[in-house]
Amino acid sequence: MKFRLRSHAVFYQAILVLVLSCGVIWLQAQDYPRQLRTGDSYIYLSTAKHLVDKGVLTNGTFGATHPEKGKDGQGSFFTPLYPAFLSIFMRGDKNFYEDSACHIASKNGSEAEKCSNRYESVISAQILLSALTCLIIWLGALLLTKNLAISWLSLVIGLSSGVYGQFSTEIMTESLLFPLFAAASLLAALAWQKREDVKMSGLLWLASGLVFGLVTLTRPAYAYLIYASFVFLFLACAFLTKQNFMTALRYPILLIAGFAICIMPWILRNGLATGDYVISKGYGPFVLVQRLAYNDMSMEEWSASFIYHLPDFGDSLSEKIFGKEATERFDYGNKDGFFYVGHTALREKISTEAGSEDNIMSHALKEYLIPNLPKHFMTSVAMVFNGLWIGKYWGLVAIPLFIAAFFLAIRRNWQELIVLSFPGWFMLGFHAFTSVNVTRYNMPLVPSLSLAAAWVLFLLFCYFRKPRGT
Repeated sequence: MKFRLRSHAVFYQAILVLVLSCGVIWLQAQDYPRQLRTGDSYIYLSTAKHLVDKGVLTNGTFGATHPEKGKDGQGSFFTPLYPAFLSIFMRGDKNFYEDSACHIASKNGSEAEKCSNRYESVISAQILLSALTCLIIWLGALLLTKNLAISWLSLVIGLSSGVYGQFSTEIMTESLLFPLFAAASLLAALAWQKREDVKMSGLLWLASGLVFGLVTLTRPAYAYLIYASFVFLFLACAFLTKQNFMTALRYPILLIAGFAICIMPWILRNGLATGDYVISKGYGPFVLVQRLAYNDMSMEEWSASFIYHLPDFGDSLSEKIFGKEATERFDYGNKDGFFYVGHTALREKISTEAGSEDNIMSHALKEYLIPNLPKHFMTSVAMVFNGLWIGKYWGLVAIPLFIAAFFLAIRRNWQELIVLSFPGWFMLGFHAFTSVNVTRYNMPLVPSLSLAAAWVLFLLFCYFRKPRGT
């Protein structure tokens, strides 16, 4: 069942989607306390405040362990987009600036409790960004399926995840990452859909690369997605469309060109200011060392991890099945646990052995990862489950539906769904291989999961609605 909509009808419905999404996300956001300092939020606040006070992007509170190299205090640990976003509101909202300064100065929980949390201007902007993500979900489903029912169902499923309301109140990169990642993935899917129109497809691949560049300037790990996408797209062009070598390189080169256009100014800034021509300096080793601690898990702990990371009931259920000794090291608060050791003792050990900050990554790879590569791959499978269950029970339903949609898409040759989904699933595996892979890293999967779930549910509805012969 497909619908033909005129452009003005799509426009009016898009406005309706945006308004409804803002309302629903605002209501969801009321369930979460206003708290500026949660987890790593004070780090982003510190970089934004320095941007306001000093006019340069520093390493924020990380400057103590990762000193800035620029003569004016420039750092390259963080990428610039989210601190720049926060700095806009710090300049225009005195309350937000003052409360941020208080939280940055506080050293522990009791001191932070004395600080106010007045940042409604940021929350309002982040609600709008989340609503834009919902609009992309709706519009993407409409453009890829030409089915209005699937489009609205995708929107409802995406909103029901609850992640957009939650992260609208968080000072985290997710609120900016959500619409950028959704837009870049959709542009890639549309580029593949239009692949026979060389000019249009080429422009879409270029645009996708540009937006993925913005994604990388929000969180640097996404640069590896572009490198993998170059190979993935080349193989797809070479084998699925039977193009020769040079022709198959055309679209991948446009993708990487768009990406390069976006990030090169930042790389040049880092090189000229700090001497390091990189997207980020120090971020990769920081998260990798945390991840390496998990390679110490026993076979029993590895088995328990698949149940432990299930939402809500997973930890208690795994303890009943495997015992406390097999599960206690997964607790982030346990000082003998994987996370704590990776954040403290193992980091200190590797830093000492490496001799300098510049050698940490190479030393960690050479001495800890490569010699234990089979074990690292094995624990990476377990780490996938650490970050898989988005929206808790929402993920328990949406992910099986996606698996069904994936095999249906292969059977029906709906390649656009696979292209749309590839970035999110690649990053899930990449995060599991290189980091602790907390659930929030994988929230950008929501748009592709929503479309896949809506498509399967629509097909089921059509199947059971179809009259049966007697």
